[in-house]
Amino acid sequence: MTTFSLPKTNTLAYDLDTRRRIFSFMLAAIALFSGLYIYFLGHIVFDIIGRRAAISQTHELASSVGALEVQYISLTNKIDLAYAKANGFTESKSPEFASRKGAVAFNTNRNDL
Repeated sequence: MTTFSLPKTNTLAYDLDTRRRIFSFMLAAIALFSGLYIYFLGHIVFDIIGRRAAISQTHELASSVGALEVQYISLTNKIDLAYAKANGFTESKSPEFASRKGAVAFNTNRNDL
């Protein structure tokens, strides 16, 4: 009776080498994705901090604009005919206004957007 035997191969060593490569690849992928996660998370945090700083600066500018508007209104209320005459202005007897004929141009080409 003949016995049949399989040829002996080095599959165990090949299998271990493949597993090491796969494990190394997985470790590299985990390290890469962890680094990307930390990078993007840091970017988001610094953007939030920058946005909060911009919002507080916007509030400061809005309040300073409000103060300037109040100052402007108080100064415009001081201007009257006596103030103008004190600063050398005179009242015009016949006011003339400058105007141009055909100052507005119309585009007759209706195909342009």
